[in-house]
Amino acid sequence: MKKLKRFTALLLTVAITASLSGCFPSGDDSQRFDSFIAGLPARLVSSSDFNINFLFEDETAFGIEKDVLALPYYTQSDYQQSAQETRRLLSMLKGFRYDSLSESQQLDYDLLKDALERSLLTADFFELDNSYLGSFIGFQAQLPMLLNEFNVNDKTDLESYFHILESSEETFLKYADMEKDRQNSKTGMSQAIMDKVIEQCETFSSADNSFLVESMNAKIDAASFLTDEEKNAAKEKNRTLTLERFVPAYASLGKALEGITVQSSDSGLCDRPNGKAYYEALVKQYTGIDDSIEEIKEYLGKKISNRTIRVYQLFSEYPELLQTTDFSGAVYTSLDTAKENLDYLYQAMQQDFPALDAPNYKIVQVPQSMSANFSPAAYLSSKIDKQKDAPEAIYINGDFDQSIFPTLAHEGYPGHMYQNCYFQSLNLPAFRYMTGPSGYSEGWATYVEWNSFKYASVSDKSLLEYLQLNQEITAAWIAILDINIHYEGMTRDEFTTKLRELFGDALPQETIDEQYDLIAETPANYLQYYLNGFYFQDLYDNTKATLGDAFSSVDFHKVILETGPACFSIVQRQVDRYVEGVKSAQTASNSSAAA
Repeated sequence: MKKLKRFTALLLTVAITASLSGCFPSGDDSQRFDSFIAGLPARLVSSSDFNINFLFEDETAFGIEKDVLALPYYTQSDYQQSAQETRRLLSMLKGFRYDSLSESQQLDYDLLKDALERSLLTADFFELDNSYLGSFIGFQAQLPMLLNEFNVNDKTDLESYFHILESSEETFLKYADMEKDRQNSKTGMSQAIMDKVIEQCETFSSADNSFLVESMNAKIDAASFLTDEEKNAAKEKNRTLTLERFVPAYASLGKALEGITVQSSDSGLCDRPNGKAYYEALVKQYTGIDDSIEEIKEYLGKKISNRTIRVYQLFSEYPELLQTTDFSGAVYTSLDTAKENLDYLYQAMQQDFPALDAPNYKIVQVPQSMSANFSPAAYLSSKIDKQKDAPEAIYINGDFDQSIFPTLAHEGYPGHMYQNCYFQSLNLPAFRYMTGPSGYSEGWATYVEWNSFKYASVSDKSLLEYLQLNQEITAAWIAILDINIHYEGMTRDEFTTKLRELFGDALPQETIDEQYDLIAETPANYLQYYLNGFYFQDLYDNTKATLGDAFSSVDFHKVILETGPACFSIVQRQVDRYVEGVKSAQTASNSSAAA
């Protein structure tokens, strides 16, 4: 999912607080390395980490003690300890002789080393990096849906859930205190974002949130470890804590935020202390791409240029496209529901992607109280050790219409749900599912979304190509504007002028302000989608051009999927090895034929 997966990954970068002391069994480096890798999950999360419920079905199988979970809250001391432990883990990793490891172990080594080093990039930016509040990807905005998906497999899980409800106000007020400190140091939210968070808290606390009560009650009813009497008591406690503790906690948070004087600027990171350096670190951490900001901006500019050239070629070939003023009427299929379209995409993608048994999944309607601050659709990543028949979850915001076809490709097939399920089917070491730049997953989903237009069953392919090009050009501009705001100091007025230059003078100021606020609130967020999406597309195009008739889109995508979450240099290396393998096979075949 676009939002939840990313926040979970961010939490993991500051949650490496377990002790790293201890010995490995005697033996050669290869055997010791396997033991080291197997023990990583218990070193990457603490036993009370909120993420555990979403990462594991049975955390004890990964060496993690079963414990009551708590909402996340990290102090500056926690950050410092996390960085110290991460450096110790890196030191332990470097103690293995790289050339004594197998090829697969070397890949594990490289992936872990890169993930740990990238997690350290933001370690010195505590106040800029450690915020739980926001109108779009703030933890408080995501928490209701996370609780809706909270799993209860035993009494400790149920105790964890109730503890989270009970402690929500206390923790929320800590978030507010932290925001007050951030405002004092001018590293906090702008007034516009603060107002939106306050409004969101007021909306949620006054809305009908019975969906949370009903969702957990259904899980309590299905709990075989509870007697009927215990179930009745648990359901009563659930209703009381949800409606009298958890929901009012949002009102308390909103009131606390109202009492904070905003001192942070209305613009991006570059106007905050150490903001430019933090932005550079954040881009590398999110995207897994090590190009400079200037190089990235130049790269995106070239994407705009070559896509624009193709648009004019389309106009020449199909003059009627000049009359297209918007794409709201674009139709992709004749199907009427999200599930029908997802099932259609699953069949259509078979020509380009490795085979995978169709996962069991459910469509979940986004509750009204959350809809205003939610994406059109979203995928919630399943657990590392999930049961085979456990359903995946795709959230849909509002009624289905044709406009979300590309979004369903992004979240479902061949996007996040497919990528996640395929990767899980490989049964790799658990840490591979817990680490890596979020730009890998978001870039993959964006890349396949842009290419999903080929699967549309309508006849007007020229219109859909025009739509795809328009989306890619817009994406490149939004990514550049992210740089403009956070690295170069673009003001709201300058942003307004630029957007009207790009998209027309009729663009409403309200729309412009919403986009500016969204970019300002989520630095580098768009880059992990769009920059990584373009990099994946280039990788596909270059590999296809290199191999010619020997190129297989199925085999190419298999390499990407089996590499899994990784920085781009590692993905590129794995693809290069695939290319060399194909070339070697061609050479051998030609030699055999000549003989």
